[in-house]
Amino acid sequence: MKILDCRRHRCPQPVVETRKRLLAEAGEPLRVLVGDDTARENVSRFAGSQGYDVQTTTIEDGFSLELSPAAAPEQKVTAPARGETVVFISGEVMGSGNDELGRILLKNFLFTLAETDSRPDTLLFVNAGVKLACEESEAIEAVSYTH
Repeated sequence: MKILDCRRHRCPQPVVETRKRLLAEAGEPLRVLVGDDTARENVSRFAGSQGYDVQTTTIEDGFSLELSPAAAPEQKVTAPARGETVVFISGEVMGSGNDELGRILLKNFLFTLAETDSRPDTLLFVNAGVKLACEESEAIEAVSYTH
């Protein structure tokens, strides 16, 4: 069984890395090491949505998640999306409260968008959101990957 060590990464990175590995090696078991409860919950939820059974073990510096293909994966049928997908960003933080956390959440949201199978057709930045598309922005790399 291959091991993916994400103990030093914060969400959503462990989910993104797990997704990449599961896509590259579909149907193969995988052990994912994560460093906190949030990553444990998110990776477990994601793996379950992809038809994997998850066994969690507490280890010294986090959790070990053993992902194995379920015996009879559930078939999901979804309707195709219609029209263009537009993401509207009107600020440089996500949510209200702690601005530093809001910046991290928005930056991670943009990186997560870049990793999805169907990227948005348009990113629309208005008001303070325009700052994210400037060269000196911490999120410019994520914006570049997304579009």
